[in-house]
Amino acid sequence: MDDFRVPFAAYSALFRAVNNSMFINDNLSNKIVWMSNGNKEVNMEIFNEKRLKSILFKEIKSLYNDRINFHDLNLARLGEGDINNFLIERFYLVEDNDYGYSGLYEIFPKTFRCEKCNDFRIFQNEKEWAEFDVNKCRVSGCDGSYTQVPFVGFCETCGEISSIFHNCENHGHEHLKLIRKDINAPGTWKIRCTECNNEMDMMNFCNHRKHALSDKDIRKLKPINVNQGGIFRSIVKTTIDIADYGESKDIDIILLGAYLHYWDKYFDEESDLSDEEIIEDVVYYLDMLEKYSSERDRRKAVRRGINPEVFEEGEKIKKDVDNLKEEYDFSYSELNDYFILKKRFSEDEENQNINFYDIVKDNEKSLKEYVKFKREIGIEEITYIPDIHIISSSIGVIKGINRSDENIVPHFEPHWKSQKDKDTFRAFSFPFETE
Repeated sequence: MDDFRVPFAAYSALFRAVNNSMFINDNLSNKIVWMSNGNKEVNMEIFNEKRLKSILFKEIKSLYNDRINFHDLNLARLGEGDINNFLIERFYLVEDNDYGYSGLYEIFPKTFRCEKCNDFRIFQNEKEWAEFDVNKCRVSGCDGSYTQVPFVGFCETCGEISSIFHNCENHGHEHLKLIRKDINAPGTWKIRCTECNNEMDMMNFCNHRKHALSDKDIRKLKPINVNQGGIFRSIVKTTIDIADYGESKDIDIILLGAYLHYWDKYFDEESDLSDEEIIEDVVYYLDMLEKYSSERDRRKAVRRGINPEVFEEGEKIKKDVDNLKEEYDFSYSELNDYFILKKRFSEDEENQNINFYDIVKDNEKSLKEYVKFKREIGIEEITYIPDIHIISSSIGVIKGINRSDENIVPHFEPHWKSQKDKDTFRAFSFPFETE
């Protein structure tokens, strides 16, 4: 049976279209196998990829390690050095096949039953799948057709997702029948071999010990209907893109320091530098420390004409950066996003924000309505922002049941580059402009 090759509306729900995401097409459940990596020719530019990478990595590290700790899994936790194994990839969304493919998807799960006789089909290899005719039951004398059984098994202990697969010990998988005494209770469904009448529970047990995922006792898989809420939920992080100030990995603490006027002491009061210029200078000092990291390199740089005060001031600034990190031990990137939206660090004269008060102040009726609206909503002001550079990124997926219970840590899984070699992981990012 050929997998379907028809377009689907990825644009309407962009971040459902990531690796392992599920969607329904022609009444069949499908899973995305891989997504193409875009490039600058088909995507907007990301100005500060280093900042984006730092913000997303912290989120991934927190979610993944929390899962491992809560469920006591035998998985390697992410450390600070793993940021070097983290990639930012762009979406490659095209409608014309002449430009390639945005990705590849396949029917999932590949489990089917005959609507008339309940013959149950599973597939051990690609040859069996290629020869499968969904419109023709294989049982002699039955003129029924097949419909997908959209259930998979989920282990709440280790987070594994498993397709339904059964073999009769004596007769293999070619004489199976799905027994559904209670259609609304898939946990009670059975698989029966029609040759020997041997019955098996539809849901197997998860042996996470065998796969070294957990030392906890094996448990029966929980049936999940993939058409009802999905089994892989994309987790999206949205950030504000900012100018590339240089190579400093501490740009967010530098921005926070600029807002607090922490760096003013390093500059002459009469210089009248803008925040943007101060940030650029602070980053320059730190970049120079990074570039000339040893005393030997710095002596050579001084002999080539670099002012030694650059390194002296750089060391002082570096200590202040470390002090700020200790003093403000929280996620300040979102606070900086707010400052960026308010043009706190920008001298962009072409795209200045507009206070809504300035629009209505000369119209008495509109002004009264504006004041009333603010009071009813409980806000201080409304600002029109004409130009915002935003990046939305899918950083991974939540596997299994989407619980609202705050006491349960979900099974978060990063977007691994390869399921066999889980060293390199990535985020799928999409930059865009709005107002």
